Amino acid sequence: MADAGEDIFMKHFKALKRKCPPADLTSVLDLDNPGSFTNKISRITPKGVSADSMFGLLPVSEWRAYELLDVPGAIIIRNPFTEMLRRYFVCRCLSDYPRQPNISNLDTSPRIFPEIWQAGCHPNSDLRSSKLRLCS
Repeated sequence: MADAGEDIFMKHFKALKRKCPPADLTSVLDLDNPGSFTNKISRITPKGVSADSMFGLLPVSEWRAYELLDVPGAIIIRNPFTEMLRRYFVCRCLSDYPRQPNISNLDTSPRIFPEIWQAGCHPNSDLRSSKLRLCS
């Protein structure tokens, strides 16, 4: 059990992020190459599930779903979202997470943020950089 002030993911995050010595990634599941992890994951076909593209989901037949064999009931679904819904979530993350009550390193520049993210997400903004126009 983790202490109240302890971040249970930080230890693992730092171990995977380190550069010197390079991180040992042998325990990381590479779902782009699932054949090399047949003892840890199994590809499954979701049954009894329907997905409607109106809600931003791809058809269930296109889902790449895997079950973790070490953790019964744990299922990983690789990106079941349409391109439009992915863009929507990127925009929401860029506009919502920099705002209070979330803590961010952007808090030191209150005059710039969050307006820059909102401007980048709207096609009628006056920003000259098209790279920020994620949601247009």
